[in-house]
Amino acid sequence: MESIEEKGARGEARFTEWLDSNGLGYINIKQDTESYAKLFGQLVKRPDYLVLLESIGLIAVDVKNYTLSRDSHYTLDLETEIKKVLAFERLFKLPVWYAYMGDEQGSTWYWLSALRAVEVGKATHTKSDKIFLRIARKEFVSVSTRQEIGRLWSEGIEPARKMYEMENRVVEAIIAEKCGE
Repeated sequence: MESIEEKGARGEARFTEWLDSNGLGYINIKQDTESYAKLFGQLVKRPDYLVLLESIGLIAVDVKNYTLSRDSHYTLDLETEIKKVLAFERLFKLPVWYAYMGDEQGSTWYWLSALRAVEVGKATHTKSDKIFLRIARKEFVSVSTRQEIGRLWSEGIEPARKMYEMENRVVEAIIAEKCGE
C-alpha cells in the first residue's frame, strides 16, 4: 500500500512532467525545514511550485494527489492547509492555487485558487473535531494543455474582487471605529 508521502511525491513528479511537456517555467520548492526561514515557523504552508504563466504572471501551486470521493468532492484541512496557505498568499503577495491530479498519467489537472476554495468549500467536522472543506470537483478548472491555462485567469477574478471588497469593508469598519473614539 502506498503511503501518503509516496502518493504526494508521485503527484509532484507527474506535475513536473506536465509542466515540462507543456513548456511552462517553474521553480520546484524544497520542502525541508532548512530552506525556509524560521521566522515563519508553522504559520505558513509552503507551496510545492512557483509557476510562471504568460497570461497571469507568477503563481504559487500546491499539488495534491488526493482521491476523489464517491460524490465527486475533494477535501482540504482548514487548519493545516487553508489557513496556512492563505497566510503564505498574504505574506508573499502571490496567489496560491491547488492543482489536483485528475488521472494516473497526470495529463489532466483540476485547479482551484485558495481563495475560491474558501468561497465554495463546505465545512465538515470529523469525529476528532478537525474541520475540512469539501469542494465539489465542478468548482475546479480542468486543464490538460498549456492552451487551457488561461482559464485560471477568468476563474480567479471574481474571488479576488470579493476578497478586495471584504478587506475594504474591514478597513472601513476599523476607520469608523477609530473616528468614533
